[in-house]
Amino acid sequence: MAFWRESDGVLIAGDVVNNMNIWTGIPGLHEPKPYLTPDPIENRRSIRKIAELAPKLMLVGHGPRSGTRSA
Repeated sequence: MAFWRESDGVLIAGDVVNNMNIWTGIPGLHEPKPYLTPDPIENRRSIRKIAELAPKLMLVGHGPRSGTRSA
């Protein structure tokens, strides 16, 4: 599930992506490990849809926020 606010480009993306390696804690955008999502192929489709939105600020379930807006 994701929530998109077009007026300011904010996306709450939940667990469709991680903004850190879940094992090392090193920041960086990653798709979930295949064993952590019930349908990796559908998850990739969702990632592509999110990329088309070009969010200015993205909040995800794991890792720091990602985007061009300041706090």
